[in-house]
Parts: sequence; C-alpha cells; structure tokens
Amino acid sequence: MKYFIKIIVLCSSWQLNAYNAQQVAMVQQAMQANEFVNAARCDFRGLGSVLSGVNLSGAQLAGAVFDAIPATVDPQPGLMQIANQNSDLTNTNFSNATLVATSFKGATLKGANFAGADICYVDFTGADLTGAVGLDKAINARLALFCNTTMPDGTLPTGSTWTDSSGKIFYMRCASTQSSGSNVSTNSTPSTNAAASTA
Repeated sequence: MKYFIKIIVLCSSWQLNAYNAQQVAMVQQAMQANEFVNAARCDFRGLGSVLSGVNLSGAQLAGAVFDAIPATVDPQPGLMQIANQNSDLTNTNFSNATLVATSFKGATLKGANFAGADICYVDFTGADLTGAVGLDKAINARLALFCNTTMPDGTLPTGSTWTDSSGKIFYMRCASTQSSGSNVSTNSTPSTNAAASTA
C-alpha cells in the first residue's frame, strides 16, 4: 500500500480565536484517502466535534492547537468563529502521533487513545481526559502540562501528582501566563523525582 504525504500549511495566526475550515477539510480528505496526515502547527481552535472519533494514529500534529474558544471572540474575516465552542475530540485515536507542543486547552478528549504518542510539552490545561487510554504508554508524559485537567479516571487532582491504574505517576502543574497580565497558580513539581518518572 502506498502512502502519500499531504502537507497542510498553517494559514492563520496564533492570535486568532478560530479554526480554518480549509485545514479541517484537508485533514479529512487525507484520512479518507489513507494518506499520512501532516497537520503540524495547524489551528483547529473551537472546531466542535468535526474530528471527534477519527483515526489520527501516526499523524504529525506537533504544535497544532485544539483549544476551546472563550465565550467572547473578536471577529476575524474569513475564519469560522463560534463563541463558547469546545473542541470535542471524544474517542479520537492519537496513538503513535507526534503531538509535541500541541495544545488541548479546554478540549474534550474523553476516550481518546494516546498509546505511543509523543506528548512532550502538550498542554492539557482544563482538558477532560475521562476514559482516555494509553497515557501510561505515551512518550515524554513527564513533560506534558496537566493543570486543572480531568484525568482518565474522571478525577480532578488537587495535589501535585496523579497515579494511574498501572502505577505511572503524572505531575500536575500549571504554567504561569504573565503576558496576559494574569498569573495561574503553579502546583509544586518535584524537581528530583521528575526525571525518575518513566516516559
């Protein structure tokens, strides 16, 4: 079976609160044609349930943005903007995908599969991972950002760590966002134990 690479170029600015309908259509076409999906740095903010349940196994999604959209947005011509819109990626298969520096802020990831995915510097702030599988088999999980994240067992950890059913420890920490003028509280992150956690 031949695999072709479909490259999707980020057409919108990181400053916009919207997704680009052309990028979503290109991802859907690549998946239907069994092509390799390269959607690195694409903007999928607030896409609703358009990609819910799809198979993005092995896809290149480094730096992609799947954030939910806040209740108020500034209009931007030519872009889909739905105020207070979630990014619903329920049951999406991210196994073996490259998700380095991908953002899932506020996204619904219920039942998603992350087995073998590289989640280095992935931002799961405010995301719902209820029923998600494979986090214990994800690569670089110790470097992912879990802040106010509902974990796979449905809990919202209040301490600095969460342990899954396999015994793997995940560190709960929040980033400081000083550029917006507000500070998000930072949970303590054990510096000596962080390196001891398995990827």
